[in-house]
Amino acid sequence: MKKTASVLVAGFAMCFISCKNTTSNADTSKTMGLLQLSNGTPTPGDSLLIKYSSDTKMADIEALFYYMVQDKPYPEDIHFKDNKTDLEATIHIPDSATALTFLFKNDNKIDDNKEAGYVLPLYTEDQQRVVGSGASMGLFYLQRAKAHGITTVAKDSALTLIQKDLEEHPELNNEWEQTYVRYLEPHNQEKAKKYMEARIAHYNSISTPTEKEYNSLVRLHRLNRDKTIQDSLISVVVSKFPMGTLAKQEANYAFYKTKELDEKKDILKAYEASFGKEIRERDYMMIGLAQEAIKEKDYETALAYFNDLNDPSKAVGTLNNVAWELVEKGEKLDFAEKLSKRSLDLISENLHHLDKKPTYLSRNQYKNSLEANYRIYADTYALILFKQGKVKEAISYQTKAIGDGKSTDVNERYLDFLMADEQYNTVVQKASEFVKNNAATEKIKEALRQSYMQINKEDKAAKANFATLLTNLEAAARATTLSEIKAKLINEEAYNFSLQNLDGKEVSLASLKGKTVILDFWAIWCGPCKASFPGMQQAVDNFKDNSDVVFLFVNTMENGSFDQRKDKADKFIKDNNYTFNVLIDQPDAEGSRNFITSKNYDISGIPTKIIIGPNGKIRYKSVGYHGNNAKLVQELELLVEVLKS
Repeated sequence: MKKTASVLVAGFAMCFISCKNTTSNADTSKTMGLLQLSNGTPTPGDSLLIKYSSDTKMADIEALFYYMVQDKPYPEDIHFKDNKTDLEATIHIPDSATALTFLFKNDNKIDDNKEAGYVLPLYTEDQQRVVGSGASMGLFYLQRAKAHGITTVAKDSALTLIQKDLEEHPELNNEWEQTYVRYLEPHNQEKAKKYMEARIAHYNSISTPTEKEYNSLVRLHRLNRDKTIQDSLISVVVSKFPMGTLAKQEANYAFYKTKELDEKKDILKAYEASFGKEIRERDYMMIGLAQEAIKEKDYETALAYFNDLNDPSKAVGTLNNVAWELVEKGEKLDFAEKLSKRSLDLISENLHHLDKKPTYLSRNQYKNSLEANYRIYADTYALILFKQGKVKEAISYQTKAIGDGKSTDVNERYLDFLMADEQYNTVVQKASEFVKNNAATEKIKEALRQSYMQINKEDKAAKANFATLLTNLEAAARATTLSEIKAKLINEEAYNFSLQNLDGKEVSLASLKGKTVILDFWAIWCGPCKASFPGMQQAVDNFKDNSDVVFLFVNTMENGSFDQRKDKADKFIKDNNYTFNVLIDQPDAEGSRNFITSKNYDISGIPTKIIIGPNGKIRYKSVGYHGNNAKLVQELELLVEVLKS
């Protein structure tokens, strides 16, 4: 994002003072980077005038603020007005809020305010920080610092903010204890265990605990891995509060634990008798029974379950998944069409009722999420229509499914439909775009070739002209990818790991000094990880004669002992004929969910690829897999080239 200097225009301070809920003779405005606030010590319940100084057009700015209520963030969109000097908006701070944060993005580039972000506490009328404000800020840094580009607050400092508030205001512990433990344990296990033991002792000292206090005690024992005590407590709580939250959870757990269909039906019947039919968990049980009916090919019963949901929107994902499985198998296409169309209709209905959004999304985030899901489900529906012979309808829905054109699978199906309808000119136009934007596969390039040759079948120079066209498109794609890579380069410290590979040899980062090291964090249970492996194998093969490039595949986040994890990884690699050098990540304690190397590389999801340059620094990080092995291979080749130079 291009930035301009912040300038206070004449009358700005006067406007700020008049816009406050409270009156003051002093100018209380505050400037944070490109953001200007009418009040630097805002109070819950205030309306706050904000100005954002940027030469970016208002239409290109994505802006929102989070108001924290203790340990819960609530995002709200910011609706700017353009006053020709700055972007201006008024936001309302809810009475229950404890802290505020702002996020400004332009073309997915975050304004990180020099890596400090836009985070501020809220204050009482007498200018004291609101109770819990520091803890809310600390949690925000732990949860969202990376997403907001914030690097100036270390994890231990963020945890200290929470700890300080809990010590100064002990009443906050009841609300914060679970959140605090979840973030403290990976950082300091011993301290987390002492804190849990202190909280458990607190609840045990209460002579007649309430249901809420009992539930907190159960959750603490679960976090502390005291399963025997936890199970005993659950029995007590369910007995004392048979209509309570834990009783509902246990009935729901029993439903999913049993494999017997008749037993599932009995549990649902008993659940409805005890808690009624308007309970959220009841819908999920109904969806589960619908899935069981589909397994038995009892489609009418499945439809009856789907049609009896209190909130049909809960089933949209299941409807799509079942429809996709059926169309892939070529089975019951009429039934699959009903399910798929229902999923699209439900999404469309939700798009017309954005006020029903979940609290963890802003209105725009919810809308974007629904639109993204609509494209996914439209892809399913289009394929069903195509297999039913409804080609033109299929093209209509696949056009909606394409979105930004980055999904190669969706692009391939779109071109398949167009080819079947003999729309060769459109194939050439769209396939050229896909190739140029690096969203093409060999199949897409072949569709482009066939269509081009069909259109130019009378031209003797068609073959040579097509070769030139493809070369130019691929050169443009390469230039685009190279530009994207350079824009995303970083220069961060790399953790000096030492891990054992499948041959029992220790491999350390220190021993690879001066080389380009490509780390791929993966797990056997991770579908996208495995989907990317054919491309990664090609990349490994391409660099097999280059001793300056090293690929290491770090198996992490797996259950079991070291030997069990090693044996499973070894079997998977051999079964699939991969020639990967696999390292086995180690948990920080036996049975722990926290793995040392992935933790030190801040791995929050897999697959994640970390590229360490010859200078020993992290130069690039990529999370996820987007279904394009050709692009993956090209990116790795370009990265090696860039880092070498």
